[in-house]
Formats: sequence, C-alpha cells, structure tokens
Amino acid sequence: SGWIERNWLTRTGDTEHGRYIFDDISYHWGRKLIMDLYNEGIVSEAESFNPDNMVTKEEFLVFVSKSLDKHGINGEPTEERTLSFTDAQDIHPWAYEYIQHLEGYGLLNNYKDKLKPLDSLTRKEAANIIDGIFGENDKYNDLDINTIFKDISSLNEEDIKAIKTAYINGIISGKSAGAFCPDDYLTRAEAAAIMVKICDKLSSINK
Repeated sequence: SGWIERNWLTRTGDTEHGRYIFDDISYHWGRKLIMDLYNEGIVSEAESFNPDNMVTKEEFLVFVSKSLDKHGINGEPTEERTLSFTDAQDIHPWAYEYIQHLEGYGLLNNYKDKLKPLDSLTRKEAANIIDGIFGENDKYNDLDINTIFKDISSLNEEDIKAIKTAYINGIISGKSAGAFCPDDYLTRAEAAAIMVKICDKLSSINK
C-alpha cells in the first residue's frame, strides 16, 4: 500500500492541485504550499523545485515581489531606476526587475552598500523584510517578544522589532520551543510557506 500511495502521488499529485509540476516535491511536507504558489504564478514551472536547498536572497526577493504584485502592492516605478548596491552586477537578470520593485517599495533599506544577492537568507533577514510590509501593530505594544524567544536578546532593536512583527502577524514562528534561531538559513520550502502566509495576510487585509 505504501508503494501504491507513493506511485499515485508521483503520477497524479492530489485532488486539490492535480499533478505536481516539480519532480522532487511529491513526498515533501511543503508540496501543497509550493503548488499553491505555482498556481498563483509566484513560482515558475521548472523540472525541480529543490525544496531543501537554502533559498538565496535574490530568490526570496523575487518571491516577495511577485506576492506583493499579486495583491496590487507596487513600489516606485522601476523604469530608469538603478539599484544602489555596489554588488548589483551580481544579481541575475531574471531577478533584477523584482529587486528594483522592492527597493522602490523601501523593503531593502536594511541593506546599505551590498545586497549579497547570491548568499543564503537568514530568518532575521526575512523578518526584516516582513516588517517592512506589515509594520507595527498597536494591539501588541505590550508584548515583550523576548519572553517568547529566548535567543534574540543579543540582537539589535531593529531586528527584535522585525521578529516581533513577523511573529504577531503569523508569518514566522519559532523553530523550536522558545527559540527563533535568527541566524539559521531558510530553505526554499520554508520560504514558500512564508510566501503563502504573506499572501493570506494581504488577502485578509484587502477584504
């Protein structure tokens, strides 16, 4: 029965999403989230998704840009905009316009001279980008996020605020009891899960 189930997943996918587009997600915990993003046009068709690979900064930013655009959120016009990063030449051509969009929206202000687009993305970096999207919520002013995550007290105030925003908006939770693991890298499947939550949150706001 186990072989039959695995073979069925590979060939047909599931009743909600149909056949899985990517050849390496059939048995992965993130398969339905990844297919949700594919059906929304946020991830593109390819042979493989590589869900357990670490997501690069530029890959994550492309996902974010497409998610915001899907919900009608646009930054300043990208025409004739030149990215200010000294390593902008390292950005792949397919990612450049999306990163322009996010810089115009003000979501990359934490990156000063260098973006390092090909580096893996940390959980605290993702939180800072999420903070730029959703901002503060006065309802949770009295919440001390340090009482929830015991491993963030040494971070700067900006990072702690961003982690609080990501947490109270239900976008990123801890990795284990009492731990946010701010310097851990995100996998592509984890990035997909974050994008689904961002889209759900934006949809609820826009209703």
